[in-house]
Amino acid sequence: MSDVMLYAVLGLGAGAAYALIAQGLILVHRGTGVVNFAQGAIAMIAAYLYTWLANDGFSPVVAVVLSLIGAAVLGAVIQRVVMHPLSRAPLLAKLVATLGLMLVLQAAASLIFGTELRTVPPILPTNTVSAFGVMFGVDRLVLLVIVLILAAALSAFSNRTNTGALVRGASDSEAGVALLGYSLNAVSALTWVLGSVLAGFAGIVLAPMTALDIVTMILLVIPALAVCLLAKFSSFWVASIAGLVLGVGQSVLANYWPLESPTIDGIQQGLPFLLIIVVMVWRGRSIPDRTTLSIGRPPTASPARGKPAVLLGVVVIAVVVTYMASASYQTAISIGLISGIIALSLVVLTGYIGQISLAQIAFAGLGAYFCSVYADRLGLPFPLPIFIAAVTVVPVGILLALPALKVRGVNLAVVTLGAAVAIDALVFKDSNLTGGFNGAKVPPPVLFGIEFDGVLYPFRFAMLALAALILCVALVAWVRRSSLGLTMLAIRDNERAASAEGVNIVGTKLIAFAISAFLAGVAGAMLGYLYGSISFERFAPLASIGFLAVAYIGGIGSIGGAIFAGLLVAGGPIFNLMSSNPQIDRYQMLIAGLGVVFTAIYNPDGLGPFNAAQFQKLKARLSRSRVGEGGARDVDVSDTSAGKSEIDTTLMDSLTARAGAVPDSRMLLEVKDVRVEYSGVTAVDGVSLQYPSGALIGLIGPNGAGKTTFIDAVCGFVDCTGQITFDGEEIEGVPAYRRARLGLRRTFQNVELFDDLTVRENLQLRGSNSSVSTEGTTIESLTVDQTLELVGLAGRGDVYPGELSTGERKLAGLARALRGGSRMLLLDEPAAGLDSHESEILGQRLRGLLGLGLTILLVDHDLNLVMGVCDRVDVLDQGRLIASGPPEAVRVDPAVRSAYIGDAPEAATGVSGELVR
Repeated sequence: MSDVMLYAVLGLGAGAAYALIAQGLILVHRGTGVVNFAQGAIAMIAAYLYTWLANDGFSPVVAVVLSLIGAAVLGAVIQRVVMHPLSRAPLLAKLVATLGLMLVLQAAASLIFGTELRTVPPILPTNTVSAFGVMFGVDRLVLLVIVLILAAALSAFSNRTNTGALVRGASDSEAGVALLGYSLNAVSALTWVLGSVLAGFAGIVLAPMTALDIVTMILLVIPALAVCLLAKFSSFWVASIAGLVLGVGQSVLANYWPLESPTIDGIQQGLPFLLIIVVMVWRGRSIPDRTTLSIGRPPTASPARGKPAVLLGVVVIAVVVTYMASASYQTAISIGLISGIIALSLVVLTGYIGQISLAQIAFAGLGAYFCSVYADRLGLPFPLPIFIAAVTVVPVGILLALPALKVRGVNLAVVTLGAAVAIDALVFKDSNLTGGFNGAKVPPPVLFGIEFDGVLYPFRFAMLALAALILCVALVAWVRRSSLGLTMLAIRDNERAASAEGVNIVGTKLIAFAISAFLAGVAGAMLGYLYGSISFERFAPLASIGFLAVAYIGGIGSIGGAIFAGLLVAGGPIFNLMSSNPQIDRYQMLIAGLGVVFTAIYNPDGLGPFNAAQFQKLKARLSRSRVGEGGARDVDVSDTSAGKSEIDTTLMDSLTARAGAVPDSRMLLEVKDVRVEYSGVTAVDGVSLQYPSGALIGLIGPNGAGKTTFIDAVCGFVDCTGQITFDGEEIEGVPAYRRARLGLRRTFQNVELFDDLTVRENLQLRGSNSSVSTEGTTIESLTVDQTLELVGLAGRGDVYPGELSTGERKLAGLARALRGGSRMLLLDEPAAGLDSHESEILGQRLRGLLGLGLTILLVDHDLNLVMGVCDRVDVLDQGRLIASGPPEAVRVDPAVRSAYIGDAPEAATGVSGELVR
């Protein structure tokens, strides 16, 4: 018992560190929505400043005060210079900016204070006390009290003060803060200052317990982020208690762990993250709900195309430059080419499908480890170990994909960083597995009797690396051009809309993680062959962080950006060039960190796409100059009338003629006693309805009546009780994408088109592209152009959704829902954004679509549209069905009129023939 008590008290030091860092992380996140990966680095700077001041003659109290003021100033500068310009930037740009800040602060500390360990003057009592027969330092108990007091104070500030309420609301609604007369910039500055002060205090009180070290202090942010995940980045109490429990648990575990492999250090560091991953998977949602905040525009995913002659020329130049370079530069080029493969793995995962991963270097390390196993221990001939090692890494990637099925955005970044920590602790730091100081051996590659030793024959090995890069580029280019690539981009843009189009979100994410892990595994295996003896320190978690930052600079959404990123990495050719100058080499990490920050602020798509865009502009300018010299005239060939409001009658008239005046008596969709609740609030309350095949049925009700929630329930986007039968098959519990593949298709209030795909590509995500005649047209046989013609967007297939008007976006959403074998359309406010004339035309189109054999449920606030075209109108109010029948009867139903305009007689006076919203 005494041993347990001793280890528990000792663990309070680490637990308090996690809790204090987590408190600052939560405060910054509450006020800005930003997860500050540089929080540990801020703590480190404050600790170094305190040490410098205290050792320079200042009293501890004065040193503490001045250090906290310095931390506050640092937080204010970060907010003003970095985060304020990024206030409207995508989530990934903000995340990468904080990673860049981490690198900048790490470099600054190294330059100013040096890298040697330092003894820090204590500010907490150093005497010991005895309890339960155990002697321990009183500083641990003081830290426990400090953590609990701060948790109580921060909770009270957040929940019981007006300023705290303002901070809580700031990250959710900038407009709401402005309406209250406050500046969001001021709120953001306040949270960054307070968060940095908390980080500085954590660094000052914790550094004396161990020798002050830059990396150790920076890495405190990783377990702190883990406990923040458990606290949902909202509860100071949960984060504080979880941090203390984590520290105590890690310490107590050291007293009981009996195995040599995994090591006790590995279990202490890795097990908490594995448990947290399980919790996040259990707690997450497979499809984000309507309240999920947008993460902003992802980086541009450049098309994978290029002229063969140009590509061949690039390869020839690379070969010539490598041949002419010195041996050291040839090795650096090999490192750059291999690093380009790792960057390609991020292009697939982050650039194409939008999953932020900080575990790619860990995957590469596993590839190197397995390559050693297959090549050295099993003696498999080159290049088999590369392929088999990469395939062996794939199950690990798929395992990491499991959290990605329910965790998104920065939360996923934290989870993947935790996975990198677990892999590093459980595998790379286990000398029983990796060979310890000597590392893991990989014999020199031999192919067709020719040796490609990376040390003896650097040019030969560089050619191997170039060949591997070319093959990986071909794979990624194929992914981008394929239907799989379209599916990935759709998921990246909008998971809800992709699921509504029949996309298997789970399967596609698993494939993306598998491809990404395979590519990283290939790169790791190649690094193993390059070095011959693998030191796994190069695959540490901070390396993953740095690599994501470099990949972002290059352009994380483009193949060219990945290759450019490979040239920038540590050990690559540009790095080698800079290292040749001692002055530049000294500031290399600082330059890299600043480059990351400036890229996030000024060029979030990265340098690769930026350079490509500038090259295209130059070509266009030169082309115009040549045209001007030849005397050619510019001709305006645009047709602004294409796709406008009037109906293209050829196809629509034929369908309208086929549309039956009376719906089929067969019930396509039956809904019985459907109920949806959100946190005890009933949004849909026991609704039962039937939808005959071939009918156009309206669903109306005042705002908040439950109309969209009803559609969500029918289409599988929210959990519900009751029974839903589609074409005789009970589908409750069936995933949304499978319901869509059955023909149950929907549109959204906010349209939710895939903005990185053209209108044509939006429609091509599902369905056949075969050309058919108008006569005998069925929903399965419609081409993209015919579908666009039906909704009035003829000629608009090759534009991007951002170029469409609001009304056109609505029509594009309708066109997309028509594709892929639709049998029933559930339209959520398709007339929003249309004027009265366009709304009337839309009604004619919807009646004509019945000629395709469709059944349509129409939800809209344009009651003239609903009443004018629907066979039946259902009315919801407060989640309950209050009326159902022909439009004429519903129009004059007293319950319906009361729901819309209230019970006051004067309100009803003069209301005739139509309802008002």
